[in-house]
Amino acid sequence: MPKSILISGTSGHITTTTGGNGVYYSSGVSGTFGPSIVKLHILGEDYELKNSYNDSTLAITIATLNVLKRPFWEELKKQSIKFDKDLEEFIEERLKVLDRDVKLQTLLPKQS
Repeated sequence: MPKSILISGTSGHITTTTGGNGVYYSSGVSGTFGPSIVKLHILGEDYELKNSYNDSTLAITIATLNVLKRPFWEELKKQSIKFDKDLEEFIEERLKVLDRDVKLQTLLPKQS
């Protein structure tokens, strides 16, 4: 799957090819390029994934997680799907907060 590369300060024609071990080779570049910061909205809160590429698979997974919440997260874990450690910790914390909010709503009487 092609990766998005943030290129800044470029001029002229840019040709990018993938070499061995996932190394990108570029010609015609006068500037810097590298991974960008990906901003995600996860379970009601924004999260910045640094040093990453904008990946449609991750976006679809997060969108599905936002809708299905904990059951989907548990299924991902059963399938040995791995995420960045910081991202996993963030998701776990957000799920705890959401679970707590649901429990509080069931315990507290509704206000008229």
